[in-house]
Amino acid sequence: MDRQKYSTQINALIDKLYDYETPEGAWPYPFDKKAKPADFVSYHAVLALAEAGRRPETDEHLARAVKAMLSAQRPRAVGKAIPFIKVLTRPSAPRSLR
Repeated sequence: MDRQKYSTQINALIDKLYDYETPEGAWPYPFDKKAKPADFVSYHAVLALAEAGRRPETDEHLARAVKAMLSAQRPRAVGKAIPFIKVLTRPSAPRSLR
């Protein structure tokens, strides 16, 4: 996708997504500010933000979400549940996530 060409629309959608982010860095399901946070929605939101070119080093909302996901990871799931979060936080992240 041409991020530059669609930057206005992408930024508007990102702003809308951030409207639903909780102070802890999670997103509810359904998208209702009174609903409980849902892991699967939060992981998808972070992936969408990464695909849109956002990085935790430069985006405080994304940084908060990544921190929340890493701290919520269960011991049995280490290395399995959120490998893309670990990739996203590496300086050598794939070009598609930059």
